[in-house]
Amino acid sequence: MHRDSASDIWILNKKQVTKDIRFYAKNCWVFPQFYGDWYQSCAKALWENCRNLLLDNGNISLRQHLKSAKPAIQNFMQFQDHCQKIERKFWNERFKVYAKWKKEICQLYRKQGFIETFLGFQFRGYIKQNELTNYQTQGTAFHILLWTLIQVSRELRKRKLKTKIIAQIHDSMLFDLYPPERDQIVEIVNYYGTVKSREMFDWIKVPLKIDHEITPVDCPWKDKVDLEEYAPEGK
Repeated sequence: MHRDSASDIWILNKKQVTKDIRFYAKNCWVFPQFYGDWYQSCAKALWENCRNLLLDNGNISLRQHLKSAKPAIQNFMQFQDHCQKIERKFWNERFKVYAKWKKEICQLYRKQGFIETFLGFQFRGYIKQNELTNYQTQGTAFHILLWTLIQVSRELRKRKLKTKIIAQIHDSMLFDLYPPERDQIVEIVNYYGTVKSREMFDWIKVPLKIDHEITPVDCPWKDKVDLEEYAPEGK
């Protein structure tokens, strides 16, 4: 959905969507839209954050590309109008079933005074519309993460590994990794997070994928890179 949205927003074919372009489409458009934001503030965030992003050839910026696109977009106001059209497409074509569900969950809350997750957790009290459409999905995803964390922690103890789980931050598990155990840790996390979790919660109907990031030994969070890109010094 992030790549598709980036393609729509910047009038690109999908092969032109770089990792950085996808990142900002995800964080300045897709997530805000699902969290209840609207096209005007999303357009402003995209326009500001993506001003220096380049296409793959490195010779043209996204803004320059828009000026030669069809339809051509010369300035922010035209970009904002364009984003309004993309928002209509987002909800009326790409995610029309979800858009319908958003209305239904609000009606259900007004009727019974609470909403409930697949795991039986109930949310009561005064709840805003964007919270109503987030709590079931985000809450359930978080509980699956915690379930995975517990299983991984048990497996670490069972195998008597030196690696320790030291934190859970947003949708991430943070490890103090003993480098020789790296491959084992990746295997364990993938097994419980993408295989056993779907067996445990059989209402999960889509494949699950986990991204792994790593830092050099004793380096801070800001230095993390994708595991596939990690090349320790001397290797």
